[in-house]
Amino acid sequence: MNARLGSIALFSLLACDRKDDASVAKAVEPAKPVEPAKPVEPVKHVEPVKPPTPPEPVVAPTTAVPPEPPAPPVAEDEFALMNGESFGDLKLDMTEADVKKVLPGAKRKGKCELSEATGETLRFLADKTAGVQLTVSCEKAGDVGSIRVFSPSTLKTKRSIGIGDTADAVKKAYGDALDPDSEPDDESIVAGSVYGGLGFTLKDGKVTEMFLGAMAE
Repeated sequence: MNARLGSIALFSLLACDRKDDASVAKAVEPAKPVEPAKPVEPVKHVEPVKPPTPPEPVVAPTTAVPPEPPAPPVAEDEFALMNGESFGDLKLDMTEADVKKVLPGAKRKGKCELSEATGETLRFLADKTAGVQLTVSCEKAGDVGSIRVFSPSTLKTKRSIGIGDTADAVKKAYGDALDPDSEPDDESIVAGSVYGGLGFTLKDGKVTEMFLGAMAE
């Protein structure tokens, strides 16, 4: 019986040795070959990113401003001709005393009255034998405001026009000073302005009367 137990024990021991050898053989299996690494692809060249183009500035449309017109020429004093004219030695703004030195026969005529043309209070001073009638102020020490010359006066203007001269002679003498607002006609010609100038009354183409002063309001 002991011999039989020893055989069993020996058989068990051999079985264990074989089992251990198989486990070792199984454990020590050859390693699988390592796959070679894939080659690294070269980095492709990347174009640099261009900065965005800034938008063009928007220019608001401008309204064309027309150039300023040239300043109009300064008009000459429309009363310059009147203030510079005279009939012989008689002129505007003379005092009554100075008038009587030139026309000793001049006498006052009528009362002081309001003139619609000038707005002043005036009276007449006349010498009919000399063919002259003036208006003088009742407020300004008798200053002359207007002068009317008629036949038989022989007085002439500064441009040598007198009673009896033709309309053509007047236009020739005062052509550069004719009133643009008063066209010459068969009855009258105005130099300077009707608001202060020299007026010629015509009949049959000749001067019958001359007036220096304001002819209209």
